[in-house]
Amino acid sequence: MKEDKIASKELIDIISTQLGKDSNKVISKVPDHLYYFVSELLSVSLNSITPIVIIRNGSSDANISSDLEALVLHIGDDFDPKAFLKYQYERVSKVLQPGEFSLYGDVIVFWSYGSSQPHRLSLWGTEIESIQVLDVETRKSLKELKSTIIVRSISGLPGVKEVLFDSTAEIKPDLQIFQVNNQAYVGDSSSDTVDFGLRSLPFRNDENINLTSIVRILSHYHKQDYKLFFIDSHRRKGADLPKELFDLKLEVINGTDGLVSKGFVSTKTKQVYVTSYEVFGDLDLADMDLTKSYEDSSINQKFEVIKRDEVFKKVQQGDLVVHEDHGVGKYTGLVERGSETYMFLKYAGKDVLLVPLKQAKKVTKYIGGHVGVGRLTPLNSGAWRRIKKKANEDAEKLAKQLVQLYSMRQISQPTQSMLERLDKAKIDKFISSFQFEDTEDQVLATEEIMGDLFSGKLMDRLLIGDVAFGKTEVAMRAMFAVANAGFQVALLAPTTILVEQHLAVLRDRFKESGLKIRSLSRFLSHAESLEVIKELHNGKVDIVVGTHSLLSDKIHFNNLGLIIIDEEQKFGVEQKEKLKKARIDAHVLSMTATPIPRTLNMSLSGIRDISVIRTPPEGRKPIINKFEKLNWDEVSSAIKKELSRNGQVYFLHNRVRDIEEVGVKLAQLFPDNKVDIAHGQLSPEKLSKVMNEFGSGKVQILVCTTIIENGLDMPNVNTLVVENAERFGLSQLYQIRGRVGRSSKQAYAYFFYQSSKGNSQARLDALAEAEELGSGFILSNRDLEIRGAGNVLGKEQSGAIASVGYGMFIGLLNENVRRLKEK
Repeated sequence: MKEDKIASKELIDIISTQLGKDSNKVISKVPDHLYYFVSELLSVSLNSITPIVIIRNGSSDANISSDLEALVLHIGDDFDPKAFLKYQYERVSKVLQPGEFSLYGDVIVFWSYGSSQPHRLSLWGTEIESIQVLDVETRKSLKELKSTIIVRSISGLPGVKEVLFDSTAEIKPDLQIFQVNNQAYVGDSSSDTVDFGLRSLPFRNDENINLTSIVRILSHYHKQDYKLFFIDSHRRKGADLPKELFDLKLEVINGTDGLVSKGFVSTKTKQVYVTSYEVFGDLDLADMDLTKSYEDSSINQKFEVIKRDEVFKKVQQGDLVVHEDHGVGKYTGLVERGSETYMFLKYAGKDVLLVPLKQAKKVTKYIGGHVGVGRLTPLNSGAWRRIKKKANEDAEKLAKQLVQLYSMRQISQPTQSMLERLDKAKIDKFISSFQFEDTEDQVLATEEIMGDLFSGKLMDRLLIGDVAFGKTEVAMRAMFAVANAGFQVALLAPTTILVEQHLAVLRDRFKESGLKIRSLSRFLSHAESLEVIKELHNGKVDIVVGTHSLLSDKIHFNNLGLIIIDEEQKFGVEQKEKLKKARIDAHVLSMTATPIPRTLNMSLSGIRDISVIRTPPEGRKPIINKFEKLNWDEVSSAIKKELSRNGQVYFLHNRVRDIEEVGVKLAQLFPDNKVDIAHGQLSPEKLSKVMNEFGSGKVQILVCTTIIENGLDMPNVNTLVVENAERFGLSQLYQIRGRVGRSSKQAYAYFFYQSSKGNSQARLDALAEAEELGSGFILSNRDLEIRGAGNVLGKEQSGAIASVGYGMFIGLLNENVRRLKEK
């Protein structure tokens, strides 16, 4: 046995332990050859022992387990404490017997099956810094070890597993040793090895996987009449096959469950398979990890999908990536070394790192700053450890703020009278009165929200759904439930126009309910505002819609039960602080179409619950996008097409100083149609009049600023013209585009630009890619890439995010939140 492996005495203790319920019984004698076989496996395998034959003492029958596994840990190894759950250990507050473990920040105490004493692991991040044997009584350190072992309990394990090797030649020596020992000590001479005729693609030793090598291999088999297949794991690239492969007439297989990163040959069926990872060299890191790392949480499937979209981005050649143990590098493609496929990462200087695909979950795409901000990390310099330590400190500060809010809400509870007065029969009747058929997502979101209201705990839920996907209808059901129980509801919107839009929708939806609904915005006179404030205080108003003015210290609710927040990220810092305080005493439901990552990850950290509406209403068509350099002939043509079908047009010009000139120009081009102007500097009376006339169809062309950005629902407006599109943010463009396409008519969005360079071009490209309905998630991530994470998450965290990347920072944040909540 090698010097750095476990001492033979300790190995004897482990193997001689009868696992399961009788885990304290040991065997007094085990054949020496069995030890030798196990020790050899230890030296050649990747930290695992499998399989082992356990021989009972005396003349009793042999006790055979083909599933006994042990994890060998060395100083310097990466270690995830979740391994204890996999190996069937129980997490406890204090370790008292074998099969238990406890976590104390970066310190883990565990008692392995077969060991007479507990051990302590000290981690630096995920790296094991020290291993100590502890005294059973005092828990003082008795000695330092270079390595230790975690043995898995045999209790409750499934039956024999089949293990597939693409070539038995590599395992033949170990297989022969096992069969000899099996015959000698168990009396079983059978061999369960079956050759299925599957082989890896025969790349030459140290040959890079590229188009040339793939064409060489496929041409070879094509000449031998093998059928060729292309496994398209990205579900979109089959049509983009290079000509050299297209000529070989590969049959495309769209999509696979799980990761198929390597092609293979089936000699028995005469088939050859090559993958999109090998052909295009890009990886979807979400596929590497699936949801395994979250299997101990209560996050449901839609939650995991969002998390994957948010963090595990598709990586292409040349992208910057972050390896959680080694820092920022550049992904240059896949390479083959022996029987393994690796991600080839370049680091600072001439440093390189080969990452086996089985470890690809350690790699995420670098997102965190403007193009070129990410700096390559030197390997083995200690720099990454220092950077990661500082980022973790910043993540811990933010986590404390989030957990403090979480804790306060856990203490607070809705009044018992609300629970007693929630009327399920009336709520169901209100839901059934919706004039359209719910999508499946609307049904599920409604059930989740009602579950919160009836649970006896305060709700803090994020409702995500693309523009015009029916979020407001679901929110109104929560409003009805609370208001009907005699409690007040406040709906906060970011703009005055949106307040008026919501007010009209609510009054129409609640017209049979008898509930009193008012608004509070600058559209009201001073006297009217004072009247609303008074009625809120004495409880005469059931539902109020307003801007951030609802958060004023002058506003006193009689019995506020629910706060609905539309596009929370649009509110300023001061308003958000007031919202934090308001959350302590009332149910909160936030709605958004393009969730900013911080908002999203508050949900992913367990601070908030989440509901997702990703199914468009029936009959809704994707908006057709047009991107062109500004040309007034094209502008005129686009508007004419819409007017010819009796539709209406938004013309977005975001400069108030010359917006009147644009209005005059359009009035001259279309003398038979009414053109009007809307922007935030108009008086409340004038702005209200313009919007009402546009909503009623009296105005056909509305020249406007981004005042129309949020929430306006005008089904007859199905053409949007944006001037100087390069000046807008990506999420902003996406929200603005959502103002059209809100009916079954085909909608068009024309984005005209003066020049498109750098980030401006990137934004337009991203918008062009997001034509499909429900692209809000993708756009919020792309906006993060282009603008830099600091702009979205706040200046306090911008430095940390730029240094380690957004994906890793959120991982650190979530881990700190989890640790603090457990305390």
